[in-house]
Amino acid sequence: MNITKYFLLILFAFAISLTDVNAEDHLKFGELIFEDHFERNESQETKDEPGNGWTTSSDPNKNGAKNVDLRDGTLHIATPQGSGHGISARHGFSFKDGTISVRVKLHDKDDRLRLNFADLPPENVGVNHLGAKHLFDAIITLDYISFEDKIGGVLSPGIIENRKKGSLTKEQKKFLATKYKVYRHKLEPDKWYTFAVHLDGDKISAHLDDKYIGELRSSGFDNPTKTLMRMLVQSTVTIDDFMVWRRK
Repeated sequence: MNITKYFLLILFAFAISLTDVNAEDHLKFGELIFEDHFERNESQETKDEPGNGWTTSSDPNKNGAKNVDLRDGTLHIATPQGSGHGISARHGFSFKDGTISVRVKLHDKDDRLRLNFADLPPENVGVNHLGAKHLFDAIITLDYISFEDKIGGVLSPGIIENRKKGSLTKEQKKFLATKYKVYRHKLEPDKWYTFAVHLDGDKISAHLDDKYIGELRSSGFDNPTKTLMRMLVQSTVTIDDFMVWRRK
């Protein structure tokens, strides 16, 4: 066998092994319960129409602009200047432990994607988003990835009242420091990255492409139900290949 042919066989075997590893990783994620690759078009170009069960927060902003747009097989989300809060695209899911993976493209230093996990009252699941209880966040920017347990931290009884009054105690500040974790990095603008967030009991962790980022443990991540996921965008973010797996 000549050297060139031998090299090609080795390269092929290596490629197959990588495919098998990725397939096994996805199997470990659990049951695939939702995926969206945004390969569709709206019926008009004047208001948000993401389809496939997605809703948006554009209407309450009343800015008259289309903020969530299907473009060339991706979902483009932009928050207008002067808006009171970030634009969000929302979808209902139901799991305790699972993984959410999304391909994301950030365009400049001001861009931020916040995956906000929430829980709806049982009577509103699949009906509307009223009464959603904020649970926790996973955030990605060009400079960092962060996790924050809100329901077990800033939104917990006693702390929420003192924060409003600006009277947090030293003990409360020390406690809140355990509910937030940030991992610094440097990403390239206008480049696709796969951001995967894993929830297992009281632990949240993440991968960026094939690189393990880190984890945080806190009581709020172990909320027995997560029924709503919001992609909240600061500035402009492009999304593709949104997938959800359930382990419990």
